[in-house]
Amino acid sequence: MENCTNKGATTLSHSVTTSDNERKFRCLVNANPAYSTEITVCIQSQPSNVQLTAVPGGPISPSSSVTLRCTANVGNPHIQNPWSWEWTADNVWTRYPDDGAITDDPVDTDTCTNTGATTLLHTVTTSDNGRKFRCVVSNDDAYSAEVRVCLTSNPHDIRVTQKPDAILNPGDGVELKCSGNLGSTHLTKPWSWQWKNGDTWQRYPHSDRITDDSVVSTDCENTGATTLSHSVLSDDNGRMLRCLVNGDVQYAGNCRISVHAQAPKESGGIHTKEFYSMTLGIVTLVLFLE
Repeated sequence: MENCTNKGATTLSHSVTTSDNERKFRCLVNANPAYSTEITVCIQSQPSNVQLTAVPGGPISPSSSVTLRCTANVGNPHIQNPWSWEWTADNVWTRYPDDGAITDDPVDTDTCTNTGATTLLHTVTTSDNGRKFRCVVSNDDAYSAEVRVCLTSNPHDIRVTQKPDAILNPGDGVELKCSGNLGSTHLTKPWSWQWKNGDTWQRYPHSDRITDDSVVSTDCENTGATTLSHSVLSDDNGRMLRCLVNGDVQYAGNCRISVHAQAPKESGGIHTKEFYSMTLGIVTLVLFLE
């Protein structure tokens, strides 16, 4: 005892396990919590739970902005500036060129996880379609997350192929296949078929003869196809059919089918067989003399 003060000390030797992360320890005097102090044990850790989000999250118009927000547990201990941003140029990852577009939040060290966040505000250009962006923690791409930026686009390259590609006869079957790029956004069922009666386009009446392929989405492209199996009628010669994307006539593929019409005729001792094609505009008379 010195100057009426009783001093003392105690030591705890503890073997740390993984379950001890963020575990608190305290010592008490006279078993009284009012006279105690505590510490928190933190276990060394690598960065984890790296997540990257884009707002807006869908296709983006050129000249608009996209906000990329990255969050993570930056590891314990962590380097002073744990964040870096990269993008792809010719499919190769390179450092994002504009540091002024990047804002790093202070690292939260109140817990052992050391959470942090960084934001990249990017103005989209036409060359950004399909470009990837990623945030990297502690300069190690093993601890990173990435997103791909896609630009808005309309359907394009819509075309129709005919099989067989020939002048047909009534009763023949013909397969019309329509394919193309559906654009950046499309309906759940993007395809529809129409045929022309006189000067009027009408919905094709036999939905059971239409088969739609599944839409294939790769990078920023959505491609698809639909097939119409049509039974040729005698009055189909010159008839036009078309497929539409999202029901919009701006994005359609057209085709015209040609049909032979055969009408045998007899007159006295002369037998005449007439073959007529409206498409070719040719009349052939075959005379058989008896």
